[in-house]
Amino acid sequence: MRIRIIVSALIEKDGRFLFGRKAPGVGPYPDQWLIIGGGLEEKDETIEEALKREVREETGLEIKNVQPVLFDEDRREKKGEMIHQIFLTFKADWLSGEPQAGDDIVSLQWIKREELLKIDTPEVTTRLLKKLKLI
Repeated sequence: MRIRIIVSALIEKDGRFLFGRKAPGVGPYPDQWLIIGGGLEEKDETIEEALKREVREETGLEIKNVQPVLFDEDRREKKGEMIHQIFLTFKADWLSGEPQAGDDIVSLQWIKREELLKIDTPEVTTRLLKKLKLI
């Protein structure tokens, strides 16, 4: 089993939260709504720099006020291999830019708090939303 460290952010703007949807059949969470993030690469970058890079690659946005909120884990199959994912999850505020889906995200949407229960999210995201008392 391979271990992968994931940095991700629940990004807020005007009381709404940004979620991206994976395409059907893509990644360990196909066709589900996710907070934005990706793998920590073996580069000379801090965790916060990696998070900002991933947000930029997947959405085109810049973020600020990055604060750690939850460390979690999940085990999923990805491309026929079991992956132990360790999530370093942060809360951040939108700084600039208009969301444009990139990388392996097919659509992006700002979602109001009262609509969070209506979207299909992975269990790891549901735990985050419950911890932050958003659902």
